[in-house]
Amino acid sequence: LKFFIYTISLIILLMLPIYATARILLPEWLKSQITTNLPNNSVIQFGEIKTNASLGLSISSLFFENKSKSFSIIFKGLFFFPNFSVNKPATFSVNEIEVFSNKNKIKFLKLEGSVLFDKDFKKENLILSGDFKSLNSDEKNIISNISKISFILKGIFSEEKDLNFRADNM
Repeated sequence: LKFFIYTISLIILLMLPIYATARILLPEWLKSQITTNLPNNSVIQFGEIKTNASLGLSISSLFFENKSKSFSIIFKGLFFFPNFSVNKPATFSVNEIEVFSNKNKIKFLKLEGSVLFDKDFKKENLILSGDFKSLNSDEKNIISNISKISFILKGIFSEEKDLNFRADNM
């Protein structure tokens, strides 16, 4: 019994500095990784980034703009939660996403989903899958009276991108 208690105590003493370092360094490391992998003529601005006790991330706002394609996205209230799964390493939720393209504006509300990998673990095989509550534009409510809209976005980092929506009823 003493051996077990000492072993657990030693593990805790060794893990606490690693955990604390991860909580401190994770936001800046994430910013640098995203910034270095941006497409050409792109800009990104981060709001406040915080980590929580489970090493999840909370990003108050995130602005992305691709100047060459006249395209921008604003994320408000973005949260990532790690999972102990190889194929599904994280889940996310976003309070609001605004997409601007040319003179069009589309707003997605209450997104929840998962980060998945198809086949091997290359960024080209990254998939975002989830649900959202509503989809609006400046002119009108594009999709309404639907309890849940599901989406799958494949090929985020590859040349071919595939976006699928599914609604239970319309």
